[in-house]
Amino acid sequence: MRTSVARTADEVHDALGADDRTRLRELLLRMVLVVDDGGRTVRRRVPVRELDLVADLLGRLAAARLVVVDQDEAQLCHDSLLNAWPHLRDWIADDRAGLLARRRLGDAADGWHEAGRPESGLYRGDQLASARTQLAGSGGTLPMRPVDRDFLRASGRAEHRTRNLRRAAVSVVTVLALLATTLAVLARGAQRDAESRATILLANQVAARADAMRERDPQTALRLALAAYRAARTPATRSSLYAAYLTETPVEVSAGHREPVLNLAFSKDGDVLATSQRRGRIQLWDISRRNVPVKAGTLKLKGSAAIAFHPRARLLAAQTATELALWDVTDPRRPERLAARGIPEGTTYTLGFAPDGRTLAAGSAEGRLRLWDVSKPSAPLLRTDRTVASAALISLAFRHDGLLVTGNGISGTGAAERPGEVRLWNVRDRARARLLDTATTPSVMAVAAHPTRDLLVATGAEGKMAWWTVEGGRRLKGVEPEDEWGRAWGYGSDLPSLSFRPDGERLAAASNGSDGGARLRETVETGAELLGSQAELGTARAGGPAQSVAYSPDGRHLAVGDMEGRVRVWPQRAPAPRLLGAMTDGDPGTSPISGDGTLMVAKGTETTQVWDLRSADTAEGADPRLRFALPKPWEARYFLPGTDRPVLMAHRWTEGTEDHAFRLWDFGGDAKRPPVPGAEIAVKASDVRTAVSADGRLLVVGGWAAGTVQVWDIRDVRRPVRRATLPAVPVAGWESLFFLGDRGLAVVDRDEPGRGRPMDLRIWDLTDPAEPVKGPLLKDAAVGQAGYVPSTRLLMHDAPAQRTQLWDMRDIRNPGEAALLPAASGGYQPVGKGVLATTLTDGTVKFWDVSDPYKPREMDEMRFDRALTDIRPSPDGRWVLTGDSYRIWAAEKDGRWRTPAIATVEGVKDLKLLPDGSPFMAVVPDGDLEGRYSKGLTYLIDFDTDRIYHRLCTTHPLSVEKKQWKALLPHLDHRPSCD
Repeated sequence: MRTSVARTADEVHDALGADDRTRLRELLLRMVLVVDDGGRTVRRRVPVRELDLVADLLGRLAAARLVVVDQDEAQLCHDSLLNAWPHLRDWIADDRAGLLARRRLGDAADGWHEAGRPESGLYRGDQLASARTQLAGSGGTLPMRPVDRDFLRASGRAEHRTRNLRRAAVSVVTVLALLATTLAVLARGAQRDAESRATILLANQVAARADAMRERDPQTALRLALAAYRAARTPATRSSLYAAYLTETPVEVSAGHREPVLNLAFSKDGDVLATSQRRGRIQLWDISRRNVPVKAGTLKLKGSAAIAFHPRARLLAAQTATELALWDVTDPRRPERLAARGIPEGTTYTLGFAPDGRTLAAGSAEGRLRLWDVSKPSAPLLRTDRTVASAALISLAFRHDGLLVTGNGISGTGAAERPGEVRLWNVRDRARARLLDTATTPSVMAVAAHPTRDLLVATGAEGKMAWWTVEGGRRLKGVEPEDEWGRAWGYGSDLPSLSFRPDGERLAAASNGSDGGARLRETVETGAELLGSQAELGTARAGGPAQSVAYSPDGRHLAVGDMEGRVRVWPQRAPAPRLLGAMTDGDPGTSPISGDGTLMVAKGTETTQVWDLRSADTAEGADPRLRFALPKPWEARYFLPGTDRPVLMAHRWTEGTEDHAFRLWDFGGDAKRPPVPGAEIAVKASDVRTAVSADGRLLVVGGWAAGTVQVWDIRDVRRPVRRATLPAVPVAGWESLFFLGDRGLAVVDRDEPGRGRPMDLRIWDLTDPAEPVKGPLLKDAAVGQAGYVPSTRLLMHDAPAQRTQLWDMRDIRNPGEAALLPAASGGYQPVGKGVLATTLTDGTVKFWDVSDPYKPREMDEMRFDRALTDIRPSPDGRWVLTGDSYRIWAAEKDGRWRTPAIATVEGVKDLKLLPDGSPFMAVVPDGDLEGRYSKGLTYLIDFDTDRIYHRLCTTHPLSVEKKQWKALLPHLDHRPSCD
């Protein structure tokens, strides 16, 4: 690899001219970090925006795979490039002092900036002179970072002032004593500032390391995030803490024995985990505190063993090639051997108890099936010992009705080769096992039986997968996929172990390929959908290629054993309080959260549900409580705005027809009783669109292809009344119909009927909903996006050349055409009283005082590294969210944002701030992210990160071990995660 990297680098270098080679040297040295005075170097991430002047070279290097560009940052492809390529090695050697100086300058400048740019944190005297000397003449193509440049300038100014003070002090003896005292105070302050700056630097480095590790090692990432936050509360450490709080974090155990974990088994209560490895080592773990596993007893047998726990007692069975043994592990620290029975030699691959715990089945080499009577664990009796297949029985599983499923791989060679086989057995009479049916499949490495349905599954080499239904309790019928792709799971890795979650809704398969871990899929569908790619949920990662998987009896944890002797026990959720279902999104001016912040509507897999958020608690880890599930097929997306009690708007559609209905549900009564439903509002249309007034008293509804919309008075939830019918042109999208406050309505229209796409907005005055007054037509107001600001009574819509047009709607019947402001399409949002924020595609945000919409005044401007696609002020105006990577800002009274941002919440699809002083934000994770497998959930995260920190320290109290810390962060002293 080193030779290949060097050769590729030489090819890029030799193809450049002299000037470009100089630029190449500067670019690559920018990506090198000198770690210490000994000259050790590592790769350095560089924001792409700092490399605009050498974008052409960056593109060449990325195309040659010498540089990786990811998430707006660039870095060298591999550490080997630092030493493998002679040119870069020589450049580093020639400029090692300069690189070290630049690294120290960067660290000092970042710490100075994080601490608020205090003068005490600047370079002085010889330190400043040395830095200037070492950096002098570097020039070149790449400019110095702005923060570094500011730091040096500020240091120079501070040094100049210090020299002046010293010259003045010499002339006045009486001032010397006072000056000495002052300098002593300043020195103490400088020392404190320096210590604070160093702590901030350390905390941010630890947080960055946590973020980099989160995907492949969430446990270590969480512990590092806690250590970083404990050291200093900074935007980076808060962001890392939020990320840990929203990440499913496994606990990893290792027996210190680098052999594959062949089998895993949970005790009936889930508090004991047994692992079996090669060479006859069985390790017991006390996991009664799930995140603080304790190594318990160790069992040593004569050879590798298959293991299984009794379904009703803490009884562990293990069978090797020569012996069956049973242990009482009531106390996992002191397991008691109850019995041992010798058997004819032959490798044992699989072991399992029947549901009643009275029969133990074992599969061995040469197709050998053994059935043991373990009614009396201290005296097991072998009832069946026979060859049932021409290849080793490598997997078996009992069905919920006691029938046994066995699987064996390919047998024979050449023309005599036979495919893998799956057999169904009746073993109620242990002495006379009766074969019921046999099915074949290209490859079998593992079999599993659905815990509640008549389904069997087998997986094998290269991701092969097959499903069968059990008909009449005795016949196997294959489930046919829609196409050949449905006969495989994933991308070709072997799948040697299977485990169903006890509720039967998920299946885990060990994957021993490069994507090492447990592949997961939903198993709630029927027929070909069981095999479809849409059922795949992602991967619960292991430390390496996985060999075994097992769900805990309560289904809350999944253990994954890898080839290196490690086991990760994955929870089925992140630590944050959660509710089942994804938070919905509604029409403009509405919210999935009730106005008092107590209820939330979420879309579950089967129904729409309303959750009571008042029971959520960070300190206790308590989840919201399910308040109500709408009866099928009703669905809902939002609560009415402006009402004095929570009222939910629900919609029902009869599939295959144009029959729609709307219904209001009043949640204002007793929380222990179901909500009160209102009368149905029937609509006949191919599709529907709705709008609700700001006070929640009027509903406008109609089909987008229809020529009319209906106005309904919904003040009486139980008895809505239709007040009027308005003309409307056929057009889709919520922007085609929206309210302007309480009684103004905007409807997409056209100037000349029947000609072209409608691009205008018709204004209606619904002050008297029974007698609507047709208002003016706003030309071209529906060309792009549009919106309304109730606090300033402004209508805004896209205008040409990245601008937005303001309309003064204080007189709804006579709107005034106000100012044009610079803004990208849809890039306008109120952020304070009379304050509007507009965004541009170059990342600029401008703040405008629009109290006079005809002469708006620019108040301020901010510039970001990318265009903002979303701006969301909190209901109380204290906070602002910006997207798409959601940043949280504290808002000033005039609507502007304090910098820097408080935190960034990455990897989420949606985030909302709750009203009425709620301590929570509602977060919908991005379920499509690699490695995230808990989809369709909504989490509540606390604004107060101290509460999150204390909660995580309660549930995950362990720190990174000192040996691991030294390997990860050798230049930093070890820090504990929790107090």
